[in-house]
Amino acid sequence: MNDVQQLFMSIEDAAYHTAHDYPGKTESLAPRMGMPGAVLRNKVNPGNDRNHLTLDEAVRMMELTDDHRILHALANYFGYVMHANVFEPDADSHDLLSRFNQVYAQIGDFARDLNKCIADGELQRDEDDLLQADVYKACALLQQLLPLVRQIYSKAK
Repeated sequence: MNDVQQLFMSIEDAAYHTAHDYPGKTESLAPRMGMPGAVLRNKVNPGNDRNHLTLDEAVRMMELTDDHRILHALANYFGYVMHANVFEPDADSHDLLSRFNQVYAQIGDFARDLNKCIADGELQRDEDDLLQADVYKACALLQQLLPLVRQIYSKAK
C-alpha cells in the first residue's frame, strides 16, 4: 500500500489495516483490548454488518498500536488535515530550519507531480489523489512549525 492509499483510505479499511498490520495481527492485539481474536477480526472486517468497532475500541486500538490511520481517515472524511503536535524536548533553531526545509521539499514534490499530471492536458483520478496527498503532507508539515517556534523561543525568556 502506497502513501497516497494510506492517507485516503476509508475509515473501515483504516481499522482493518490497523488491526491486521499489528505484529501478530488480530490474535495478538485482541487480548490486549480485552476480547478474543475472532471478535476483533469481525469488528474490523469491512464486510461484516453485525459486529462493529466502538469508538472506545478504536481509540484503544490506536493507543496500543501507535497507528493513527483511523484518525487520519476520519479527518479526511470530514475534509480536515490532521497533524501531530510537535514537542521535541531539546529542539533548537537547527530543528526549526530542518522542518522548514521539509515544508519546501514537500511543496517541490507537489510542483513536480503537478507538472507530470498535467503534461497530457487531463487530470486522472489517481493523479488527483497524488496531488491531494502532496498538499495534505505540506499542510501537515507547515502546521507543525508554529508550535515548534513557540517551544524553542519560549525557552529563551
